[in-house]
Amino acid sequence: MESKNTRLLLLLMLGAVLVVGQLYVTLPLAPALASRWQITTGQAAWVGSAFGFAYAAGFLLLGRLSDRVGRRTVLLFSLLATAVASVLVAVSMHFGMLLAARALQGLVAAAFPPAALALVAEALPPARRPLGISLMSFAFLAAAPLAQFLAAQFAGLGLPAIMLVLAAAY
Repeated sequence: MESKNTRLLLLLMLGAVLVVGQLYVTLPLAPALASRWQITTGQAAWVGSAFGFAYAAGFLLLGRLSDRVGRRTVLLFSLLATAVASVLVAVSMHFGMLLAARALQGLVAAAFPPAALALVAEALPPARRPLGISLMSFAFLAAAPLAQFLAAQFAGLGLPAIMLVLAAAY
């Protein structure tokens, strides 16, 4: 595979792990969130659900956006908007604001996967497309255990610090 295509694929895979990992990053943090906000762990689970529901809606609303405005534009918008939303999550002053910020984060993050897959399908030579799509699928799936593992390792830092690191990574 040409080095330009390899770099593109690696960057898109990293983005996929970071973006899709947001679905899972709050799971190991639920007890800490419950303690921080003086709520039950069931209520704290809504921090992940708010992202997940908005992420699903975002696929419906934003899935074809890159067909109209361009793949790279949508990828850049999604990553920048997810970074801003991550900062909003980090600075949330009350639980309702946290849920709203996570929903916004899910909505804007949803623009990334369809645009990334479409870019892989367009940028790679036909013989390499199956490999590219497979590697992207691997990155999407690897995000679940990786995000949970890393969030559990850094849970002591708290959700705000984790979100600020992720904002910088986006």
